[in-house]
Amino acid sequence: MANKMTMLTTVLSITMMLIACNENTSSLSNNPTPSTQQTTSNTDAKVKFSTVPFKYELPQAMKDACDFDKNKNEEYSPCTQIEVELVKIEPAWIEQIVNKAITNDDGSKLIKFKKTIDEFVNENLEFINEMKEIAKENGEEAISGMGYVWHTKPEMLPTFNHLTQIAIYNDMYMGGAHGVQDVNYLIFDMDLQSQIQLHDVIRNEKTSEFHELYHRAFKDYLAKELEITTEEDIQEYEDMWSFKLAENFYFNKEGLVLVYSPYEMGAYAQGFIELTVPYDKLTPILKESYLPKS
Repeated sequence: MANKMTMLTTVLSITMMLIACNENTSSLSNNPTPSTQQTTSNTDAKVKFSTVPFKYELPQAMKDACDFDKNKNEEYSPCTQIEVELVKIEPAWIEQIVNKAITNDDGSKLIKFKKTIDEFVNENLEFINEMKEIAKENGEEAISGMGYVWHTKPEMLPTFNHLTQIAIYNDMYMGGAHGVQDVNYLIFDMDLQSQIQLHDVIRNEKTSEFHELYHRAFKDYLAKELEITTEEDIQEYEDMWSFKLAENFYFNKEGLVLVYSPYEMGAYAQGFIELTVPYDKLTPILKESYLPKS
């Protein structure tokens, strides 16, 4: 029971870090050569974007523990998979914010982040050893399953006006039928030299109108994707997932997009939900600097 409670605590802490979301036996380097590069021009500045793999070597204990099933499925590995990318960005102030969002660690050596990964790997190691013990007690041969997975990938989205837009995609698996995915959008106003939130782009007196527009867009989504159209059925759905404005948003050519991760506004099978309201409806609601330039 103690092991299960420890595992649950780690799952919750890692999930919160991702959505939000000490030296050990493994070795790690956070200054490799950039693997991808992209340069995007803004009105007043150039933003240079590239990603760098956060190299992590599994502890020897994990390597030994997960390499035991001679008949293992070649489609997946029973060993823990850690694939995390950090960013190299100019200007540096954006890089600092994005990497803090990825790691939840503002230390230059990222010791806290490394410790979090170590704990994630150790939880998987404990699970593998427990499965071996159970198989041994039952007189059976231990069979490997898919190991825990932690994937994080940042990407730069197309710029909008003077805004730089970064998306951080997370995919985590800790057993069960499927993993957990989420995305975190970071929007930077290059004129203000600052990260902005949703409330920063809405006129002060227009918040309720903004909410109504996207609530209507959500009902349109229910009708189109789930064939939920009657007020009774809509209310039944919202009794489970009451509509709220997403914290995640970005701008594209069509309008301002609110993004909901799985489970945030629907079942896992619904995937990511995106609600877009076109700019012609947002013209009296958004601040002028966040509307398309004619």
